[in-house]
Amino acid sequence: CSRYKALTGNEISLAYPNEIDLSSLLIDMLGDDYVPHPRLDSLATLNNIKGHSSDSEMRTFPTQRTQLLAKVYHKLLNNKLKTGNPEFVKTKEPVSMVTASMPLVANAPKKTAKSFYDFLLHTDKVALAAALKKEFTTEKGKAIRFMIEAMKSMDPPIMAYCNGEGKALYDAMKLFFCHDIGSYNSIFNYKFNSGYDAADVEAMKVRLRFVLKQLK
Repeated sequence: CSRYKALTGNEISLAYPNEIDLSSLLIDMLGDDYVPHPRLDSLATLNNIKGHSSDSEMRTFPTQRTQLLAKVYHKLLNNKLKTGNPEFVKTKEPVSMVTASMPLVANAPKKTAKSFYDFLLHTDKVALAAALKKEFTTEKGKAIRFMIEAMKSMDPPIMAYCNGEGKALYDAMKLFFCHDIGSYNSIFNYKFNSGYDAADVEAMKVRLRFVLKQLK
């Protein structure tokens, strides 16, 4: 939709009932460092996919981006995608649409997905989560990032997560808030600037203080 608006100047609304976030899927399967940034260029080069530019000033592929993404996904489904992750082990059977979100690491133990409550720091996490869900009903993308940063920097903080848990937090919030919070990239790959974005974070803190006051 954003690309259409950039090219035509017009708004368009599309529904994606079978949407797959390929970037988040690969991070979930292979970890954050499976290839160097920019990841799409690196995957194209590593897998000898033609039609992309290696020029640092031309990192996107306006006319062939969809084709490139399709080729990357096709290789992933058929376990032929080369990455920089040495732990990525090919299976004998192609990856299906159903199993594509499962890690393909040999003998990897099953992990229990964290819930949104697990990231909260409060004596009554259930009440806090319910209050946050009631207050933040439409926020998405960078607004969610501002909310997260505000929760982390409250005194005392009311949220905490470790490096590498961004995807787990995203999945937990997407499930809990039950509305479109935006893509993983729009939240966690937003180039947050503690100075430039300070006013937005402070505005979120005002709302969070209101939420916390209601819990007393």
